Amino acid sequence: MDKICGLRKLCIKIFLHKWFDTVVMLLIFANSITLLFSNPLDKDPTTTLNRTLNAFEIFFNVMFTIECIVKIVSTGKHYFSYGWNRMDFVVVILGWAPSIMDVIFEKN
Repeated sequence: MDKICGLRKLCIKIFLHKWFDTVVMLLIFANSITLLFSNPLDKDPTTTLNRTLNAFEIFFNVMFTIECIVKIVSTGKHYFSYGWNRMDFVVVILGWAPSIMDVIFEKN
C-alpha cells in the first residue's frame, strides 16, 4: 500500500508541476509538426522519412500514454468525469492502433 501511495504522490507532484501542461502542449505541437511531413500516398515503410516518422510516432505515443497514466493515477476515478479527459484517453488508445495493427499483421 505504501508503494501505491508513493506512486500516487509522485504522479500528483508531476501533474501539479507548473511545467506539466506546458510540456504536454509542446508535445502536441511537435506531434502536429511531424504530421505535416507524413505522406499517406507513400506506402514504402523503408524510406528514411517513414522510418523517422514511425520512430516519432512511437515516441509521442509513449509520452502521451505516460501523461494519461499520470493524470489517471493522480485524479483517480474523477479523471473520467471530465469530457476532455475522456476524449484524451480515447485519442491515446487510438494512437496505438497503427502500431498494434503492425504487430498483429507482422508488418515491418
